[in-house]
Amino acid sequence: AGGILAPACVVPEACQRVYELTRAGRHADALAVQRQVLPLARLLATYGVPGLKAALRLAGYDVGVPRPPLAPAPEAGIAQLREALALFEEIPA
Repeated sequence: AGGILAPACVVPEACQRVYELTRAGRHADALAVQRQVLPLARLLATYGVPGLKAALRLAGYDVGVPRPPLAPAPEAGIAQLREALALFEEIPA
């Protein structure tokens, strides 16, 4: 079993940390990291592929623009993503 975890594309270290803490039985610590990831995950769910591409661009990855019929994420969404990503050390501010 598995899945494609959009936040893991952008903040892989944080998502890996949730997994490692859970496997170690440190559920309270895993929950704390999960709560840090949750706002970003919600934004990625809200903005879909355009939001994921915008978040990756903010993280320094040139992934291009969404293919039609999808439009790029709106400026307001990009600002929200930038704010959510600022909480992670792995993302430059």
